[in-house]
Formats: sequence, structure tokens, C-alpha cells
Amino acid sequence: MRTALLSARVKTQDDILLAIISIADMSVLEHQCKAAMGLGCERIVCLCDEPDRDLQAVLKKVEKREIDIHVISGPTQLVSLLDADDDLIIFGEGLIPRHLRKDDFVVGNQSLILTSSNFRTNYERIDAERRWAGFMSIRARIAFDLANLPPDVDVVSMLLRLALQGNVELFPISNLEPRLSRWFVVEDFDDAERAEREIASAQSEPISWTDLSGRLSSEILHRISPGDLSKTVRSSLVLSMGLLASAMLCAVSGNFSIALSIAALAAFAMRICTSASRRRQDIMADWNIDPFRMPRYAPDLSSIVILVLSVEPDLQARLLAFLAVGSASVAARLTSSTLGPFWNDRPVHLAIFAICAANGSLTDSLAIFAAIGLSLAMFETLNASSRSDDCTRPNV
Repeated sequence: MRTALLSARVKTQDDILLAIISIADMSVLEHQCKAAMGLGCERIVCLCDEPDRDLQAVLKKVEKREIDIHVISGPTQLVSLLDADDDLIIFGEGLIPRHLRKDDFVVGNQSLILTSSNFRTNYERIDAERRWAGFMSIRARIAFDLANLPPDVDVVSMLLRLALQGNVELFPISNLEPRLSRWFVVEDFDDAERAEREIASAQSEPISWTDLSGRLSSEILHRISPGDLSKTVRSSLVLSMGLLASAMLCAVSGNFSIALSIAALAAFAMRICTSASRRRQDIMADWNIDPFRMPRYAPDLSSIVILVLSVEPDLQARLLAFLAVGSASVAARLTSSTLGPFWNDRPVHLAIFAICAANGSLTDSLAIFAAIGLSLAMFETLNASSRSDDCTRPNV
């Protein structure tokens, strides 16, 4: 069995446990539990004194994820939980390892201690040039010597010493592959803010210059801390629903240009909701699943509803509304990576239609828009078919 040992004893200068400091909407302890589960740990042991209310709340959140977690206060309890052949993985307090997988570090009987020569932490020094980097993987039998020590001994520090006496391999953190080198050590709230910024920036993706609403929503989300993304998802969802209802009322009352303008804002709010939810899920790495999700078809469906209410009340005009949105969806999937984002940009489309409605040419603009979208999609399909035929044609 693979067991992870975490600690919740060290406090900041403000007398706050490091383990409960929130980073990207998760406490340090939750980050460590997630990393331990990523490494394939079947059991987590948390070393702490009498848990206060804040720590108990964090532990309950971990237990809700059906994780086998044991809270202990001393070395004897730890030894009683272990078997000699177990793998024991120890995280230093405040360490936030990311992107760990089951085959990282622990392979067969391999044991190691991560070290660093320039890691800015308060972790113990190993020698004049090296310091413990906050992570080690050892065989559980090494921990059995703890049973003979006083109950108030520093368990993690003693395990490090016992591992060094057992000649466990020292592995420099600088030798880790890039995926594993982006770790953070939190020792105060300033460190937590820096970690949040780096975690958020690591999730940023390039956006095409033709995706105008995507670029604007990305700029907005860059100014929102990862811990507030959940609130952003909720508020943008509620805002989009309110704007959509207002747009429908305006369309029913005959204010078509205003209705389409409000619908463009609603579609933009949906875009922020979707982007914030996706970004939060990427940061949490599936640890926290946001219950507020915008259905993928919501922007298309809402666009069709508003357009149908805004065009002339005859069958042909209403069919054009369906055709315009449908052709845009097809063009978004089939056109190039440069043009595709534009055809998927419903806020911009609705803003264009609002201008056309103000000029009394909404029906004509829908027809032209649908024709251009379908033409580009057909052109891209024919080009792809031609390239495929060239590749499969035998050389003579």
C-alpha cells in the first residue's frame, strides 16, 4: 500500500496554519491530498495537534471525496498504521506539488529524497550546500524506529534523518522534468498570492485574433484571481439569463435592434461563464467540479430564439435565422484555425445583426451571412477532399 504523510502544524506569523491557506480555491492541505492521490496513494495520514474549527472544515472537505484519511498526533500512531512493505510518501508543510502521476518518483523499490541548493524554504538543511525540497519517498520500515522515540518528536524531521541514515538516494529537484518542476512552497500569504498568479498564468492559452469576444473575456479573467473563478461562473450565468430574458421582452415588444444588442451582451456573459468554468477546472485538475456549467448549445439556441423573434413574422425569414446560426456552426468546425474562431463568436454575430436591424436590413444580412458561412465550409471541404485524393493517388 502507498501512504502519504502530510502535516498541519506550522503556522504563519499571523498564527494561521499553512495547511488551511487557500490557493486557487483550494487549501494547501487539499492540494497535497490531490497530489498524493495522483501518485496513487490509497491512504493519507495527517499529522496535527488538536484540530481547530478551520482545520476540521478542511478535513471534512477532503473526507467528502471519499479519501481514506487518518488524523494522528504522534509517531506511535503512524507506526501502527504502516506495514513494512508499504511505500511512505512525505510532503513538507506548505509544499504544493502539481501535475503528479502514479509512476512519478516511486518505481518498484526505489526511494528518494528531493533536494535543492537554492530552494527558498525553511525546510531542513542536509549539508552545507543542500536543503530538503519538501518531498521524499521511502519504505515504511524506516519509520518503525519512530516507535522508540518520545511522543513529542518532530516526526517529519526524524523521518528525514532516518532516511539519510538509511542511505536513501538524494535527487536534486533541478533534475526534474519541466512538468514536475513547477512546484510552489507557501510560507505566508504573499507566497500564496504568487502561487495563485503562476497557476493561473500556466493555464493561459493563445487565442486567435479573429476571436474578439474570446480575447476580451480572456483579458477580464486575467484580472480575476483563481479563487474567485467559482463566483465568476455563478454571477455570469445569472447575468446571462437576466440579459436573455430582457432581450426576449424587447424583441416581443418590437425593439429588435435593442433586443439583439442585449442578446449580444448575454452571449458574451455566457462566454465568460464557459471560459471561467473551463479555466477553473483546468486549475483544479478535475478536483473540484463546478456544478454551474453552461451547456455547449446555449449560445446557439439563445441566438436562434432572439433572431426568430426579431425577424419578420413569416416562415422564410425565421428559417433564415436557423440557417444563419447553423451555417456559422458548420463554418466554425470546417474552416481554418484563423477563420474558425470568428464563426463561433456569437456575441460579435449578434452585435452585427443588431446594427443591421437598426438599418432595417436584418433579413438580408441573415441571408448573406448564411451564404458566406456555407460557401466557406463547402470550399474547405472540397480542399480537404482534394488534398486527400492527392495523398492517396499512387505514384506512376
